[in-house]
Amino acid sequence: MTNYDQYLTGPYGSIIWSICNQTLDRGDILQIQVIGANYYFHEGMIGSIVSYPTRCSDLAHTYVNAHDADRNNYPISNWSSYNWRFIHIAGWYN
Repeated sequence: MTNYDQYLTGPYGSIIWSICNQTLDRGDILQIQVIGANYYFHEGMIGSIVSYPTRCSDLAHTYVNAHDADRNNYPISNWSSYNWRFIHIAGWYN
């Protein structure tokens, strides 16, 4: 889990390494990793997922919203040259 501390306020979730994981949903986070490094340099929020039986192989139908270069419903397949991970938002601490 990320942000797994009962004394914190804010979202918590778990890391998902594969687009094939069926718990991925709108509002979850996509992080892009620097190639050859061990850190992530950019994030986007999953805006929509078009569900197909083979969703894990259909990256052109999973969309992200991001900042810097404005992205609205941007296919994550355009970021396929990077390593990535997802954070599934599971809940919120008050």
